[in-house]
Amino acid sequence: MFQKTTLKNGLRVLTSSTPKSFSIGICLLVKVGSRYENEKNAGVTHFLEHMFFKGSRKWPSQKELSFVVEGNGGYFNGWTGKNLTGFDIKIPKEKTEKGVEILLDMILYPQIKEKDFEKEKGVILQEINWRYDNPDRHIWSLIDETMWFGNPLGQDVVGYKETVQSLKPEDLKNFFEKFYIPQNMIIVAGGEFNHQDFVKNVEKFFDKKFTGGKEKLEFLPVEKKQKAYNLKIEIRETKQSHFVLGIKTFDINHPDKFVLNVIHSLLGIGFSCRLMLNIRTQKGLVYSIHSGVNYLSDTGCLLIDSSVKNEMIMLALEETIKELKRFKKEKVSNSELTQAKEKIKGRFLFGIELPENQAEWYARQELFQSKVLKPKEVLAKIDKVSNKDILRVAQNLFVSENLSLALISPFEEKDKTNLQQILKKID
Repeated sequence: MFQKTTLKNGLRVLTSSTPKSFSIGICLLVKVGSRYENEKNAGVTHFLEHMFFKGSRKWPSQKELSFVVEGNGGYFNGWTGKNLTGFDIKIPKEKTEKGVEILLDMILYPQIKEKDFEKEKGVILQEINWRYDNPDRHIWSLIDETMWFGNPLGQDVVGYKETVQSLKPEDLKNFFEKFYIPQNMIIVAGGEFNHQDFVKNVEKFFDKKFTGGKEKLEFLPVEKKQKAYNLKIEIRETKQSHFVLGIKTFDINHPDKFVLNVIHSLLGIGFSCRLMLNIRTQKGLVYSIHSGVNYLSDTGCLLIDSSVKNEMIMLALEETIKELKRFKKEKVSNSELTQAKEKIKGRFLFGIELPENQAEWYARQELFQSKVLKPKEVLAKIDKVSNKDILRVAQNLFVSENLSLALISPFEEKDKTNLQQILKKID
């Protein structure tokens, strides 16, 4: 059962109770990510996330913090995204109070010490190098830069060497004080417990210091339209060419979001999707090719990624564009539509099966959506999607003005004209 309580300081506490579970998963979500940064402090959100694990007020070193988590049978993790930062701890249910104490002591009282700061800076610089050296990872930075050019959304979440090098402990402390305030955070939990007991447990760890700020927390919105397709080619002597094809779509509250989800299922989920059946199974052009969708409060995107033999890159891209154009020209059959709906409904239910995952799913809705939906409401919206809806949405979205391509390849300049012609075929 999903329950929500808002504390006097603005912190929202959400729980999803599941009887007979052995553990409890707790997650603290903070509505801040790399899109809240600028060109000078790119990477500060990610750097700060790392520093929370270096020690807290009660456990002032990484060793002490790790020992208390693992010594109580738990584990913890953190992550940074474009619009959200998260901290997770999973612990046996009889240690629920200790789990809350550890998580909140970490996040409310980080120890940003000069010595730890400089060490972690070196670690992050290695991470930046590792991501760049790995084309499978770097291609995602490249598509963001291409699709969201001129906006902080296009900046790499981990930052850049020059920006990370320039950061000082005071920059992290100021960022923490601005964004890590109760009304900008949600704590969620899943497992077997009493909601009110959990709320009281959380409340006692907030003192008068944490009453919230008055500054409005804003980001630079995305421009709605680009004039033509965006293209970014990074020439490298790789054994395979790596590409991500991106299409700007809807924001998270758009009513056609569920239509796009079904298109995504038809196009690029699993081995039965059109991309895998036609480009891998029938034509043998790639080992793997799939799609993904991402929704933000003001925009969204559909992404298709693959790696392919260098000599096959043009053909693989042309076939990918053909598959997109099929949605604009042909109605999806009723049988294929039903299969795609069942596939995406199954993936959705698997994704929220664990109580902590369901609690986090509710929390993300609470943070970004105008209305919080129950699982059965999501399933109903998927079922309502028709083949006419798919035709209409595809005709609206699948145009060159929404298109971006990032490519890492030993590409020859003479082939650029052919590539541009392929991209234009989507119209």
